[in-house]
Amino acid sequence: MSRAARALSYTPSAISQQIALLEREIGLAVLKRNGRKLELTAAGRLLVEEAEVVMARLDTLEQKLQASSGIDERQMRIGAFLTASATIVPHIIQAFRTRFPDVSLALAEGDPEECLPKLRRGELDVALSLEYDFVAPLPMDGLDRVLLFNDPMHVALPAAHPLAAQRSLVLEQLASDPWITELRNSSTYPFTVRACNHAGFDPNVAFEAGDYDVVQGLVAVGVGVGFLPGLSLGTLAHGVVALPLDGTAPGRRVFCVYRSGSDASLLIAEMSNIMRDVSQQFRAANREETPGRVRPTALSRRR
Repeated sequence: MSRAARALSYTPSAISQQIALLEREIGLAVLKRNGRKLELTAAGRLLVEEAEVVMARLDTLEQKLQASSGIDERQMRIGAFLTASATIVPHIIQAFRTRFPDVSLALAEGDPEECLPKLRRGELDVALSLEYDFVAPLPMDGLDRVLLFNDPMHVALPAAHPLAAQRSLVLEQLASDPWITELRNSSTYPFTVRACNHAGFDPNVAFEAGDYDVVQGLVAVGVGVGFLPGLSLGTLAHGVVALPLDGTAPGRRVFCVYRSGSDASLLIAEMSNIMRDVSQQFRAANREETPGRVRPTALSRRR
């Protein structure tokens, strides 16, 4: 009994209590005294033999279940677009690591067009993805997703712009301004053009940019205006003001995405919950800090 207690890091008393509980549950004695020693009864020997078989089958079943979900429970590989990587992802990683300190974490940055195929191929376990208004959604075959939050767009103006002093604006007020759009070969290129078309005008496209840092740099020197997502408003380039739009603002939606069925994995389910909780906390804090126009501080990151 003492050797068993040392091997299992229990006290002898705790071992005795477990044995007594086991005997009450099965209605049979599993140990008997032979002088000063304890021996297994016939029922005890049978229990040991069968328990080894049962435990081995349970281990095999656990391995098969993990293999069926395509998840290695010792690691978690996250894909994320850049704005998320710079804002919410560090908090997601911190929360996950606190809960699962023995699980290895890896982060791969990339747009949804890059991350979703990697997710399908099993190169990632979970990804943060986007869907824009006025833009055809990416194929989701073989994938499931959970909506984390809506991310409305603001308009970035030079600080010297005549409308920069307003607390909000309507898109039609910028019909004559030069616009900075997404790159023409980007899947999100139609967003700015179609959002402006929806407001009743064709934008005068002055520049294309593949990065929200570039958008801010161009806006800061006064060569145009452009959209910025709410997720990037924590820090802005010097000389840039971001204004919310009146009414229903065009925007995008942020999702947690994983392979279909893989949410049966504890790690995937917990990661999805953590992403949701962190996103809600971030959005609540952002609403408190930026109720109206946003003044410049430093540089943010891209889409």
